[in-house]
Amino acid sequence: MVRFLVVDTSYPSNNVILGRSALNAIGAVISTLCLKMKFPTEYGIGEVRVSQWSARECLCLALGKMQNEEGRRTNMEGKINPVNTVKNVSLGGEKKEKYVQIGTNLSPEEEDELKRLLQNWEDVFEWEEGEIRGISESIIRHELHVKEGAKPVRQKKRHFGNEQNQIIQEEVQRLLSLGYIREVHYPEWISNVVLVPKAGGKWRMCVDFTDLNKACPKDSYPLPRIDLLVDSTSGCERLSMLDAY
Repeated sequence: MVRFLVVDTSYPSNNVILGRSALNAIGAVISTLCLKMKFPTEYGIGEVRVSQWSARECLCLALGKMQNEEGRRTNMEGKINPVNTVKNVSLGGEKKEKYVQIGTNLSPEEEDELKRLLQNWEDVFEWEEGEIRGISESIIRHELHVKEGAKPVRQKKRHFGNEQNQIIQEEVQRLLSLGYIREVHYPEWISNVVLVPKAGGKWRMCVDFTDLNKACPKDSYPLPRIDLLVDSTSGCERLSMLDAY
């Protein structure tokens, strides 16, 4: 069942607005090429057709409005290009191997100011894998919401070659020594590890959670919209990238 919000207005611009949740609920299939939408009903396949004349008129009005609008750029002097080159800078301190990467287009004054800022907050960063601490459960806690009635899956054990087995053993021991993983016993859900080749010729160990993902509800909105993220950077002078765990 789809719930609608009725708006009383003298200037209706749309007959109805359907979101992705409603379209998924009715099982709708949309073809922008044919300007049609089909959906199953108890009496057969329902079909909604769009007037090509109305669609063309709306497109012309939208394009004309975009030409009359001013740009959303805050800096009208010129386009700001991203920095393509960076250099390593040592923060000094107790450990001389603490290096960060900064852009090469900074002025000497800006570079000195950025160095002082990073040195003042040096204790915020973790420089080695073993120093990374966990997050308190009072802040955030991840849980799997398995669908009610989902049947547990025990994947058949995969066999690897001697070289791949050695890589898996070394990676597991490394994660255990760092405290990232711990030994547990799951009698119902059992998944295999998978080795994925990396660009540099090495291997990345992953876990095949395909069956477990199927048993969990799908998140229809997992990530924020990219256009909103781009708009939020308007007016910013510096872009920083931090690797999180």
